[in-house]
Amino acid sequence: MGNKRDTLKLELSDGFVIKILLILVSFYLFVKYWDSLINISLIILLAYIFSVGLKPTINLLEKKLPKKQSIAIVYIVCFLITLGALSFIILPIINELSGIVSDMDRYLMEFIQKYPVANNLMSNFGIDVSQGDITQRIFVFFGQNNFVQQGFNIANGFVSMLIVLGFTFILSLYMSFTYEDMMIKFLNLIKDVGKRKEINEVVKLINKKIGLWIQGQMILSTVIFLCSFLVLVILGIPLALPFALIAGILEVIPSLGPILSLILPLLVAIAIGGPFQYFGVFVGFQLIQLLENYVLVPKIMSTSVNLDPIAVLLSVFIGGYIFGPVGALLAVPIVAVVSIIIDYFLLQKK
Repeated sequence: MGNKRDTLKLELSDGFVIKILLILVSFYLFVKYWDSLINISLIILLAYIFSVGLKPTINLLEKKLPKKQSIAIVYIVCFLITLGALSFIILPIINELSGIVSDMDRYLMEFIQKYPVANNLMSNFGIDVSQGDITQRIFVFFGQNNFVQQGFNIANGFVSMLIVLGFTFILSLYMSFTYEDMMIKFLNLIKDVGKRKEINEVVKLINKKIGLWIQGQMILSTVIFLCSFLVLVILGIPLALPFALIAGILEVIPSLGPILSLILPLLVAIAIGGPFQYFGVFVGFQLIQLLENYVLVPKIMSTSVNLDPIAVLLSVFIGGYIFGPVGALLAVPIVAVVSIIIDYFLLQKK
């Protein structure tokens, strides 16, 4: 008996091997395309938030109209309002900038005469302003240094952003049409009736919290619009209303939005104004950004979603640091949703 050896024979079925391979491949794809998966998840979340934000208006129309007609009317109105706002903003700005570009040589010469240091700066870059055609020489300089290609890259990024926003809008429309059916199918997967009721209640609380966050975001955009409009009017900057609308709209993009909204009014102020105008625009918009970051966002968002102001600031900072502007935008509603889940399933049961 001592000469006998017990042997362990491990038999692997084909099904088991296939499952292991599928798990490994899935893990590899997950790691490789992590960034893409995060971006897709954020787009889906943004579409869901948009559909939840429009739900109260849709429910109001459903009292007099069928559901599909109500959804279609709300989304068509949103699309037309967005298109009209963009036309109101973009067309006047294009006309103003085209006039500035056509007289750019005169503006630049006046600017150089006021500030000789600008002449020295251009000379360092090889741009001789004494020979005229300053604008053309600047564009030649940009072309030689590949700045034109960077401009094309920015334009390409803008087009890509419009495509993503269009896809988000369509996905949100689909969610609005199918929300009730998807919720019924999801809840039917849960066999425990008690758990089903709990999850349904949590989803309602989440939707309510997201709605309150959207209201807070609209209040923020309105305040930023009014403050920007006031600064631009006081400084006598043309197109104050379109520029202020841009500032209000871009407010939804934390950190990056205020910088983007500053560019156009600052360029116009430099082109046709004096030191008071362009320094005033720069300082005014910086003060508005400080007011937004350290007063308005913590106060309004903490009131809307019932979070501590410090938690709001930290969530925006961490979300922006990890996932960029979109992460900063969605950080507050995500933290609010997580707080609801923790409070409902953990704290209330203690």
